[in-house]
Amino acid sequence: MKTKNSRTIALAVFLSILVAGLCGCSVVDKFLEEKIFGDEFTDGDSLVSMPGERYLGVWYESEGEQSNELTIIEIGEDTIVFNLTIERLASIDGTARIEGGAIRFTGKDPAGNDLSGTLEFGNNTITLSIDQAEWEYDLVQTLEFTYRKGTESGDSGGTNNYIYDADYSYTVPIDSYTTKSGEEYRVSDIVVPYINIDSGDAVRANAEIKDVFNRAIKLYKEGTNDRQTFVDPCNYISYLGEKSLSVYIVFGVGGTDAVHLEYYVYNFDLGTGRFLEYEEAYQLAGLNADNISGEAEWAIEHYMINVLQFNKQMYIEQNVKRYHDSVADYSIKFFLDGEYNLNLVMSLAIPVGSGEFDAIIKLMPEKEEGEEEIGEASFPE
Repeated sequence: MKTKNSRTIALAVFLSILVAGLCGCSVVDKFLEEKIFGDEFTDGDSLVSMPGERYLGVWYESEGEQSNELTIIEIGEDTIVFNLTIERLASIDGTARIEGGAIRFTGKDPAGNDLSGTLEFGNNTITLSIDQAEWEYDLVQTLEFTYRKGTESGDSGGTNNYIYDADYSYTVPIDSYTTKSGEEYRVSDIVVPYINIDSGDAVRANAEIKDVFNRAIKLYKEGTNDRQTFVDPCNYISYLGEKSLSVYIVFGVGGTDAVHLEYYVYNFDLGTGRFLEYEEAYQLAGLNADNISGEAEWAIEHYMINVLQFNKQMYIEQNVKRYHDSVADYSIKFFLDGEYNLNLVMSLAIPVGSGEFDAIIKLMPEKEEGEEEIGEASFPE
């Protein structure tokens, strides 16, 4: 909200011209900054302001030069969250705030080394200046990022361009290895998506996905050394509808114990670019607030009895409660498949083994009489 009316500003501008012509000094500029614009646009001592969300995303120095990568993850009212990768030598997670008339940042790499400097946001350009770094090699430098991934001609708006395989850099000692048990694993099998949607939610999703990729590469490297650790699988499936995009990733890690699976699920409204709420998703699937609970409960019970062959009411009730709890605390995982069926991604309580079973349970409002299967017992290849 403006703090001075237009008459005051007009008078101040007139005075600035008059005084500048008489004395040729910079006093007027300081007057305008401190007295008229200071409390509207500044942090108290400068004209620096926080950038808009159009700067969110992955940036490179140019389209052809991608050795240095800057990812602006979040832009809040007073804080910027970012990740900086330099020449594959360092990956720094940082935060930036307005301090002393500039947007100053601090960051650390996984080893705890500190980095600090400034960020400047210009016309389709981000300038990052490093003025202090605790590394053996010299990282003090200025980097200018002018190319944002996903903005090239023809790379947005097409039905096939909302998602594609991410192309993140990595370094591994060998391209494949065989474990002590005789199984072969290839680094090329580690595949994650890049979500090419221009929104803050997509940036946050891509940042999380990149973390999954980096974890997978780290575990792969461990496997090349100990010949026990492995990643299987690390891939994704996506479903593009007229109004939405659903993506789910499975990340499996094995070694001396059974494979542990993690699921990452993302659903986007293609009109707004933001995450789909659960209510919006089940409405797209033809469900509503009156029947969603009953359909979910029926699907869970049907899955337990007909797919897992567990007809124990105690476990059915426990899993139904898990569903309702996840809806209440917004932790529910779901996606819409190619036919706009709603699928729940759940860890089901079962009476044997580890006590839990990861399942994908499909909700089908128009159930045919005698239908026996619903959902899938494991992540599809």
